[in-house]
Amino acid sequence: MDINVGTFKPLIKPVIVSFLSDLGPSVLNHLIEPDNGALNLDKLRDELNRYMCERMLEVTPQMIQDIMYTVVLQYLGWLIVWGCVFGGVMGVICQAIKLTPDYENWAN
Repeated sequence: MDINVGTFKPLIKPVIVSFLSDLGPSVLNHLIEPDNGALNLDKLRDELNRYMCERMLEVTPQMIQDIMYTVVLQYLGWLIVWGCVFGGVMGVICQAIKLTPDYENWAN
């Protein structure tokens, strides 16, 4: 199953923009080592962890439910429809070739 990256842009873009606007000055000020200009990965991990913890506190259960509903409806809605169609076709085929259980003699 191919996932179209374009459909995730509206969900991811606000998070990235907020992330960069919050962390941009922080990266320039104390994540880059002054002696060699290299990025300190340990400090970056700590800053990312702190930022993600703050963002997790901002997310409400309703927001998560809305996001999950959107994703499920968009990507799994077809699975529900085609599952019903496939199940119906299989039921008709099994009934036509007498492959169904004999419930009248089930207890015997």
